[in-house]
Amino acid sequence: MHGREDPEKKLEIYIKAGLTKEEVIKKMQPYLNERNREVLLEVIDEYFESRGSSDQTKFVIKAIFGLVVLAVVAYAIFFIFFQSAVYSPTKCLDKPVSISLHGDLMNRDRMMNALARVEEDNCEYFNFIADNAKKIFVNPPGFMSSGQYRGNEDEIHVNSLTGSEHYVASILIHEACHSFQHKQGLEISDNDCTATQYNFLKAVNAQPDDLKAVERIASFWPGYSIKGNDVFEQWKSTS
Repeated sequence: MHGREDPEKKLEIYIKAGLTKEEVIKKMQPYLNERNREVLLEVIDEYFESRGSSDQTKFVIKAIFGLVVLAVVAYAIFFIFFQSAVYSPTKCLDKPVSISLHGDLMNRDRMMNALARVEEDNCEYFNFIADNAKKIFVNPPGFMSSGQYRGNEDEIHVNSLTGSEHYVASILIHEACHSFQHKQGLEISDNDCTATQYNFLKAVNAQPDDLKAVERIASFWPGYSIKGNDVFEQWKSTS
């Protein structure tokens, strides 16, 4: 029965089935005879040698493509999160100032706008930020708190998606207040820095919603109060 079947067609079927070389040879045994054995085995050898070369080429191409993708991703991460920018004032020029901005590039413009808004509204408050917040990290969405001062690194971290330009600026004021407290050896007080933040919003005629947001925080969280000491006034007496 096997002798009447076309061995070349059987070979084609087994190869298309994705069998290994050993499996193909085993399956072909009933169809091999003295006349076709040498030729068919040579065809099988040549096919699997060429397929191995093709698989190797595909592997190399995939590896190169993977490395290119990895390089692009690494560059994007560096560009978005680690490449720094500098805010230099255009109005409050009483002394040389530069504020470095790091972190989320996609939201860094909002921080730039918040700094520009403070500079436009009140140079004293801008100088308070510049003196005490020389390194600002803009955090991507999902950062747990709206702001954080890290004394060991002397860095301020702010979530730029927190609210309006005035409100984002008020968070900078709050964290700059902690920076000043740390550098002066004062007690780190959220009561006083919340009061300083609130007084800033009043001084620049911020929207009522921004003031209410701080009031809600002060009423909800223990240790936060809009009636604490204004650290901005303390800073003015030392600057």
